[in-house]
Formats: sequence, structure tokens, C-alpha cells
Amino acid sequence: IFFLILLTVQVIYFFYQQTPELYNAQVVQWFELPANLTRLSERPWTLLTYMFSDTGNNLMRILSNMLWLWAFGYILQEMTGNDKIIPVYIYGGVLGAVFFIAANYLIPPIHAQLNQAALLGANAGTIAVAMATTTLSPNHKFFTMIRGGIPIWVLMLVYLFIDLVGVSSLNAAYSLSHIGGALAGFLFVI
Repeated sequence: IFFLILLTVQVIYFFYQQTPELYNAQVVQWFELPANLTRLSERPWTLLTYMFSDTGNNLMRILSNMLWLWAFGYILQEMTGNDKIIPVYIYGGVLGAVFFIAANYLIPPIHAQLNQAALLGANAGTIAVAMATTTLSPNHKFFTMIRGGIPIWVLMLVYLFIDLVGVSSLNAAYSLSHIGGALAGFLFVI
């Protein structure tokens, strides 16, 4: 819902022929999590708003997050009830934010981009839900029509492997935020 509100505001900016840079400067920056601790202290609410916000620039990321959240969240709710998915998502988002900020300060190649780096999107919270579900029931199967199904631990392993490979790039802080989210999901279940 929050994504749709931001998208509507973006359409209004587009309608009035405003640049995407102006939209980011006037709207998005108030919802994205800055890596710079000074900017974060001026906008502490972004610790929560970033995980519910996204822009229309990367529709595939939004759709994949919604698909992962729906699939793993459904299983998590079946196993634990309706009261666990929101705390897991929030804890994953917060720990993902901590990993993101720490990576920007501690990894020298990306420290130079500290003032421009910002986190936006549901990735850390979504992977926390996926990891919590995998930790609870690693042998639960997806796609059961394919030779009896694929255990969710295999899907989770592939997702984590992709994030670990991403650590070797200049986008390491984003990949590490996903790892932080996964750690939060694991710790929540343990």
C-alpha cells in the first residue's frame, strides 16, 4: 500500500514534468534509510519506513519480494499462526539496516559512497520471513509436481548464495543487509 502511495506521488511529479531527481530529493529521501549516521539521526523514522517503501524504478524487485513474502509468509502463518510474520519482518528489516550501516562504515571500498548510500525496499524483512520459515520446517516442499517437490532449504540456500556472491561488489552493503535479515529470521525461531 505504501509503495502505491509513493508511486501515485511519483506519477503526480511526472504529470507536472518534474525530474526523477527532484522526486527523489523531495519525497524518497524522507523514507529511505541513509547509511550516514548523522543523516539517520535527523530522520530516525527511516529505520522503519525504508522497509515498507520502494520506488517504481525496479518493478521486478518489488514483484519478487511480494512473491517471496507471500509464499514463505503463508507457510510461516500456517505453522505458527498470524502473530509471528510481522515481528519477524520488522526484526529482519531492523537487523538488515544495522548490517547495511555497519558495512558502509567498515568496508573501505564502499565507505567513500557513505553520504550517497541509502537503503530502500523489503528485501531484508522478506528474507527474514523466508529464513524463519526455513528454520522451522526445512523439508517443507515447493513445486510438489516436480519429482516430489523442492525442499525450501534448497531455495533458501540459492537465495543466500546469490547474496553472498554480491558481497564481492560495490553493492556489498545491500547484500549484507539481506544476510542481516536472514540472521534475524533464524534467531527469531531459535
